[in-house]
Amino acid sequence: MRLLTSLDQVGEKSWGELLDASHQGQACNPFLRYAYLHALHTSGAACPETGWHPHYLSLWDETECVAAMPLYRKDH
Repeated sequence: MRLLTSLDQVGEKSWGELLDASHQGQACNPFLRYAYLHALHTSGAACPETGWHPHYLSLWDETECVAAMPLYRKDH
């Protein structure tokens, strides 16, 4: 298990594969998609400067991420 501070540590391809596998062909919550989370951070909407500290709880099998969950620590 690892607590990551950047979505890039999982990677867009791996994140997408995790979502696809967890939803088994059904529609995924758009707020969990890599593009949405990445946009939150790069736009400054959810970043440490605005009081939002992104973290990703992840489970790894050696070098492959097999599960992940976005978390945010607030300090404002």
